[in-house]
Amino acid sequence: MIRLKATLLDRVLGTQRETKVEKIRTSEILSLTVGTTVAPGKVTSARGDEVELNLSRAVTVFSGSRVAISRKFNAWRLIGYGIVEGSTK
Repeated sequence: MIRLKATLLDRVLGTQRETKVEKIRTSEILSLTVGTTVAPGKVTSARGDEVELNLSRAVTVFSGSRVAISRKFNAWRLIGYGIVEGSTK
C-alpha cells in the first residue's frame, strides 16, 4: 500500500478533446509511474488530496518522491502527480 498527496491537472493530457480531470474516487483503478516502473493499483481511500492505493506489483519508493498518476481513457493518460507520504507492505 502506498499513501500520497495528489495534485491533479486541470485537463487530461493526450486526449483529442479537452477533458476535465475528475477527482480520484475510492475503488478506482489508477496507474502510478515510479521512476521507470509502471504499477497499476486500486484506490482504497480518497479523501481530498490524500490518496491510498494497493499496488498490483511491488515498487521501491521513498517518502517525498514524486510519482505520475494516470487514468484509463482508452489508453493510460496522465492526470496528475503525487508526493509519496508513506508506504507499507
